[in-house]
Amino acid sequence: MPEIIQIKSVGSEKLTKQQRKFNEKIQKISELKQKIDWAKNELEIIQRKIIIEILPLEKRFTEVQIKQLAALDKLYYENNFRKRDNDTLSELILEKAEELIKQNQSKEVHEIFARHNDGISYDEMLELANQKASANIKNSIKTIFGVENEMDFNKPEDFQDFLNEQLESDEFKYENRKKKRKLINNNAEENNKNQTLTARQVYLELVKVFHPDREQDENEKEKKNLIMQKIIEAYEKNDIYELINMKFELLQVHNASDESLKIQIQLLNKQIEKLENEITELYSFGRSSFFGKSLIERFGGDQFQNTETKFTKEINNLKKIIKHEEKMLPFYYDENQVLYLIEEFRLNQHKNKKLGNFYDIIEKM
Repeated sequence: MPEIIQIKSVGSEKLTKQQRKFNEKIQKISELKQKIDWAKNELEIIQRKIIIEILPLEKRFTEVQIKQLAALDKLYYENNFRKRDNDTLSELILEKAEELIKQNQSKEVHEIFARHNDGISYDEMLELANQKASANIKNSIKTIFGVENEMDFNKPEDFQDFLNEQLESDEFKYENRKKKRKLINNNAEENNKNQTLTARQVYLELVKVFHPDREQDENEKEKKNLIMQKIIEAYEKNDIYELINMKFELLQVHNASDESLKIQIQLLNKQIEKLENEITELYSFGRSSFFGKSLIERFGGDQFQNTETKFTKEINNLKKIIKHEEKMLPFYYDENQVLYLIEEFRLNQHKNKKLGNFYDIIEKM
């Protein structure tokens, strides 16, 4: 790990508060950058291994599930069960088909879904659900704001835009809020101006020394050309950390006034926020639901297991599940066995209904 360039005390002099803060921010950014580099490298390995090792197994598993679904669909149309059981079987088939459609765009599954959904396709069902949600939002708007609105709120951002417009209307504005907002905006504008100047100032200091066009010696010119590429890249990325690091390392400038450091710290804080957001995105990448695991949580190396061990465990587990489901496939062609499946599904429906009623009671209390 390369040494982090920071402000150091000279002799018996102690660092000022701003110097200590500056060093803390530099340290923090260095750690965040290392974390991001690790996460990007880990995700690259994980995604490559998923494509090669996991996806073929998941495809095979889905194929087995489609065969199970087709067997249940065939039994339903043979009509050998009592009407009540056949109706429950249709509900079971519909639920399984919907789950499979979310994983696989099989034409066969879409056809089975529509057959057990009164001829309404999965896409048509989603469209109807969106229309209903949009209508509910319009009713809520009428109740809350007392206005009619003809917009389609199929996207959450559309509704948010409308709310923002309403909240910015004359009815919701107050003079003190306007004054406060103006003061905040003026301060923010002044801070941004100072910060932009500071970043550009560091950039220009480096360019002044390392621009290759000013170098006569060809070897030195080549070296400066490489350095300039790094300087330009850091400036274009608005990476104040790299610019300051290069200034410290290349120009041997290891200090600045507290006022200058204060502005640099504000810039570093912005970069820290940006890096933390990037880390959050990387660590949540591949999460299928709020409670689901991301790719790094699922396969990333940690203090207990490395990536290879986690993949081996996942692959072996998938193979066991596929083997079990393939072994159970004849079960879905057997009327007596499917009756047990119907009864189990019915019991689960009953439990879910009771649980739903319990939550309704709790909400009303």
